[in-house]
Amino acid sequence: MPSGRAAQFTGRVIATEPVLLVVRRGHRLANAAAVSAAELLDYDWIMPGGNSPLGLAVRAQLDLLGLPMPARRLSTASFLLTLALLMQSNNIAPLAEAVARQFAEGPDAPFAILDIDLGIEVAPYSLLTRAGSVLTPAATTLVNLMLQSVAPLATALQRAR
Repeated sequence: MPSGRAAQFTGRVIATEPVLLVVRRGHRLANAAAVSAAELLDYDWIMPGGNSPLGLAVRAQLDLLGLPMPARRLSTASFLLTLALLMQSNNIAPLAEAVARQFAEGPDAPFAILDIDLGIEVAPYSLLTRAGSVLTPAATTLVNLMLQSVAPLATALQRAR
């Protein structure tokens, strides 16, 4: 949000977004009981492009852990390209936990979640409304439905930690 505009909004923090590392199902690390950080750096990574919240979170956490950025990495903002490259290579990609689980759980899932937690979390996301504004009945209903639908997710993410 541009500086000086924060006072124009009220916000309700929903949750942080944990990040997991994902590979194709046949990857050498896919079934490893434990993966070391050093092993991760032996592979190419598919990183989110630019200054995306996910990319910033990955870079910050690797730095905090004293780990270098992967030497071989491709930056892209395309989720479809990320999935295609994961399917056809030995790349590693950081994905939001909810997304990673959608693509990696189940017997026919094409991807696997690596058995390592680097503690990567995207900064909390929030629901913003204009400060001092009264929502229409329809907007109020939508906001309430959104908050009800994310409450179980936020609770589940907190329990999983």
